[in-house]
Amino acid sequence: MICPLCAGELKAVERQGIELDYCSDCGGIWLDQGELSELIRRESVAAMLEGQRMLSDARHQREYDQPVVSLFSDPKMAIVI
Repeated sequence: MICPLCAGELKAVERQGIELDYCSDCGGIWLDQGELSELIRRESVAAMLEGQRMLSDARHQREYDQPVVSLFSDPKMAIVI
């Protein structure tokens, strides 16, 4: 395929399972209809999952992951938060 901007050769590259057309001459990236919104959706899901993984790794076995018991002397009055 030919780049519509500079007439250079387009190369097919894949990102998040979506095929994009990339021009190595001008750096342009060309998408078919609907691919941009799908790429944004997939990238945002991947970023969210990575953020959850990083947070889980950072918090793993920290004291604030354990139940907090109030300091009532009567066990019947203890409240787990």
